[in-house]
This record gives sequence, C-alpha cells and structure tokens, in this order.
Amino acid sequence: KIITAAPSDPILHVESLLLKYGISRIIIKRNQKPVGIITFRDFVPAKIPQWIAESADPKEVQEYKFKKGLEEKHSNQMSYLFPFHATDIMATNPITVDADKDIKYAITKMIKHDISGLPVDKNKKLVGIITESDIVNALATWFYFTIKTEHGADWDILFETLPNKNLVTAPSPLFPRMIKSHFS
Repeated sequence: KIITAAPSDPILHVESLLLKYGISRIIIKRNQKPVGIITFRDFVPAKIPQWIAESADPKEVQEYKFKKGLEEKHSNQMSYLFPFHATDIMATNPITVDADKDIKYAITKMIKHDISGLPVDKNKKLVGIITESDIVNALATWFYFTIKTEHGADWDILFETLPNKNLVTAPSPLFPRMIKSHFS
C-alpha cells in the first residue's frame, strides 16, 4: 500500500501519516499523479517558531527540531501550523522513475539528483516508491544469496575474511560526491 496525501491536506495530518506508518517521506498526489513529496526534513523550518529560532540556545533548537510528535501541552504553541497545507512545504515536480526501469537506473537518478527516494510511476500514474533503504536491502539480499549459492560461503565467514570490518573506516565521505560528479 502506498501512503499518500493530497495537496490540500493539512501539514499536521501529513506529519501524522509519517509517524503512524513509520515512513520518512510521503508522496503528494493529485489524480493518481505524483505532484510533490514531503520528507521529515521539510517540517523542521515550519515547526520551529520564530521566537525559538531567534532567542533560544542552539542546543535547545536542535532538541526542538528532532522531537518526534506533538505533545498535547505543545498543541497551542503549534496552532499557527493549522492553516498550512501540503502545498506549502512540499517539493514540487518530484523526480520519478518509470516502473519498467531497472534498479541501476533508479540508483543513478538518486545519485545524480542527490535524493533518497523516488516515486515510481507507470503511464504517469503513481504505483509505488523506491528509497535508498529499499535499494540497500535488495542489494544486500542479492549479495548474500549470490555468495551463498555461487561460492557456498556463509555470510559470517565472508565478513570474517574482509580486510577491514570497521564501518567507521569504510568508504570515504567523498565517495558519494565522486560518484555524483561522474554522473553530472
């Protein structure tokens, strides 16, 4: 099931969908077509009242940014958000990928445009979404079964043979930028 919202939905309703379904982005659609996308990051500027942003300790602002939900005692403080709708904070004209394209094409688009999720459409109608997490899960599953079936190796044994198992020293932070520049 694809979780979506309409352009006219209040932003607090959109946030409640993200929290309810444990997702980090939601597609905004009109007539079965993706017209926008909203991520949790899009809520940060909207949820920080101006008085906090201007006068609070930077540490307090960080804590406020990462609060998960709206507590009842804060509802009056957040009442200024009631008139806002999805169209007020969504990124418009989302980059999409056709359902007939392969995963390599989706990965290339995500890297090229520096995005972490793509609405999937077929004949301009929304049929799904693919995210970085989906891709990592698919590649890890493929990698695991390829190693197991072609080489008879066990997953744990494979990782024991790696020269460097420490994720902190894994690929350089420059690696995504190098890949992106290659596709630009």
